[in-house]
Amino acid sequence: MKPANARLPATALLACMILPYAWVVRHEELDRILPALISMFPGMPTFYPAAIVGGWFGQPFHDSGWIAMLLTTAELAVGIWLIRLGPKRTIAFSLLAMLTAAIGSLAFYQLCIF
Repeated sequence: MKPANARLPATALLACMILPYAWVVRHEELDRILPALISMFPGMPTFYPAAIVGGWFGQPFHDSGWIAMLLTTAELAVGIWLIRLGPKRTIAFSLLAMLTAAIGSLAFYQLCIF
């Protein structure tokens, strides 16, 4: 796939990773979580898997932000590589990325209302 043809699938992959967190914009306590939200933005799509991986390494939950950013970067790199391999793999990986982000969004929502 040519780089010009990969723009739409790459945009769809980013949308699948970010859109499950759209509820944050209308959250009634946005002013309370906004400073932390800006620093968490690069790691939000892999929020829940980073918490699990951090637990495996004995990393406290509040210090696992670097793991989330590392996993998000790896997810984007693998996604761009799979986009070049064809549409079937692109769709399958986009669904996996959306499912991962949706589970992380649910966990983040529960932490916000708790």
